[in-house]
Amino acid sequence: MARFYAYIDEYDKALITVKRAMRLNPLHPGWYWLEWGIVQYSMGEYQKSIDAYYKNWELGAYELALIAASHVALDDMESAREAAQKALAMEPKISVNRCTMFETYQDKAKHQLLYDRMIAAGLPE
Repeated sequence: MARFYAYIDEYDKALITVKRAMRLNPLHPGWYWLEWGIVQYSMGEYQKSIDAYYKNWELGAYELALIAASHVALDDMESAREAAQKALAMEPKISVNRCTMFETYQDKAKHQLLYDRMIAAGLPE
């Protein structure tokens, strides 16, 4: 639900929802950090999103693609390319199309920006 709120720019609700989920389940799975990271990214808190993604002990290629996009947003192209290369090493068939197909921002420009940042990091279309 937090992700949905982030996609429609309801950031207060998104933060409340993800914090509540983590509080109610303090032994939550690692993917809860993915949701926290998506909320932070959507709010323009790119370093906080990176920090959250790396807390996910189930870190996969998708999270690394999001990390790469966050680094591009911070104009840290070296770290962006490094994250993209790690994602490709983990999942050679990863693509920006696949990574962004379910990132359903109400504002289409935000979706396009995420897409463009992943491309800039070096992920294949």
